[in-house]
Amino acid sequence: AVARFDQEHSQVDIPGGAHAASLTQIQDALEQYQGIGETGEYVLGMIEGDQIKFLLRQRMFNVDDPLSIPLQGELDEPMRLALMGESGSIIAHDYSGTIVLAAYEPVEILNLGIVAKMDMDEITAPFIKTAWIAMAISGLIIALGTLLFFRFSDSIVRDLEKSGLELSQLSQRLKLATESAGVGIWDWDVKENILVWDDTMYLLYGIKAGDFSGAYEAWVQGLHPEDKARSDAEVGQALEGGKPFDTEFRVIWPDSSTHYISGTGSVFFDTEGAPERMIGVNWDITERK
Repeated sequence: AVARFDQEHSQVDIPGGAHAASLTQIQDALEQYQGIGETGEYVLGMIEGDQIKFLLRQRMFNVDDPLSIPLQGELDEPMRLALMGESGSIIAHDYSGTIVLAAYEPVEILNLGIVAKMDMDEITAPFIKTAWIAMAISGLIIALGTLLFFRFSDSIVRDLEKSGLELSQLSQRLKLATESAGVGIWDWDVKENILVWDDTMYLLYGIKAGDFSGAYEAWVQGLHPEDKARSDAEVGQALEGGKPFDTEFRVIWPDSSTHYISGTGSVFFDTEGAPERMIGVNWDITERK
């Protein structure tokens, strides 16, 4: 804007004319301004032969002692692009080989390029500092979290060990109670058709563990012929309606003796409403019968 005004309206009679007047004003303005942050600065340059001649570098040197670098060299890509008539921003080396973030623009009236740049180290420093602070805080939080975890987990482990001991004792007491009462416990995985008995169940049916296949059909086969169909139907009704299984039936022992059994059970369903498991108990009522 300064150059355009001087070119159209300046009547000063100085060596170089309006061009020199404009350049003098721009240099004077930029020299009075110390740049951006710690490393940011404005740089003016022009093409002189096969060189880039810097007319002003705010932080580096006096305008009476300008620096030149090869136009086709590897340094100062931002200024080279500005002098080629391009504008934009780029991360590249400046005239000293430092990696900078630079904005560049041509000043066509004066055949100059102007670059505003700052070292990447200065730009990234706040982010690196923040990252280190965040890492330190995170490390502190992790350390405190770990300390609290072990403190609370020790208490939880002790509670679990105590609960496990109590559950083990409860299980032993339950086993003693059911055995002393002659009550057998069974668990039937309906989907896999796996029927699991405790020791008392084998006593109630007069067989050894190896003589029972663990299938539902094997249980039905051991019933009295007159009770098979009815008992099977009652189990089916329990599976369909979800009502507790509660019945009496007879079993034939291998020695051909007949024993009366009372049985109850409850059905458990999966999330889709299909019967998944049935658990119950049996006890001998032969003497009462």
